[in-house]
Amino acid sequence: GIVFGRGRLFTTVALSMGCFVGNVVLWGHTYAFPMVAVQVHSSLPAAYQGLMQAVIGLGICFAAIAIASCTTYRSLLLIGQFVGTVGPMSFVWAGADMNKSAVKEAVFFVAQNCPGLCAACALFACFQLSTDLYPVEVSSTSASVVVVA
Repeated sequence: GIVFGRGRLFTTVALSMGCFVGNVVLWGHTYAFPMVAVQVHSSLPAAYQGLMQAVIGLGICFAAIAIASCTTYRSLLLIGQFVGTVGPMSFVWAGADMNKSAVKEAVFFVAQNCPGLCAACALFACFQLSTDLYPVEVSSTSASVVVVA
């Protein structure tokens, strides 16, 4: 029916891909970060960086909720895309230097947490759009189809 009908098939696929990409960013970073953290030069051991990232991740969830409550879905997707693009590039830029200045060290630690914010913004926007763009009768079905990707 309605969720995969001719009028909404592209919307369903686009939102599903948005959730898929958000999950790939988040879980890819979760998988790759411990491997990268042991090879970059930092003042903190990799285990402490991982712990710090996990603790800060909770704050990122609250920040994403605050951002989502005061912006449009389009802005939320753009914020997620911007953070997801600039964050990893900043991480590589700051992590490549063996003798980091205080600024580069701060950029390095902030950039470690950008994939979480990117994924949260993408997932929030896709979920909300999946409930708003479909009729009320199928909004819960559309949300579950989109999020399951």
